[in-house]
Amino acid sequence: MRDMPEYKLVVLTLKTGLIEATVKKDTEEKALALAWIASDETRPFSFRWCCDVLELRPELVRSAIGTGRLYRSLRTNRVYPGQEEAA
Repeated sequence: MRDMPEYKLVVLTLKTGLIEATVKKDTEEKALALAWIASDETRPFSFRWCCDVLELRPELVRSAIGTGRLYRSLRTNRVYPGQEEAA
């Protein structure tokens, strides 16, 4: 499933939102990204929906914002906070 283009699109959507929320300076894009992350909306491509598709726990991803762990996950494309390590 991880090789499917649709899956990669969801990963890119989440990654883009997280980068805009954490790396950008105080801009309108940052405010929109933070609002997107804070929302509990479940429609396609909402933060919660992306987390569900990627089997992430949204509350753990949210709690990792501003931490080095989230930044490292985004840089290395490794497991996101809230995603179980593969056994």
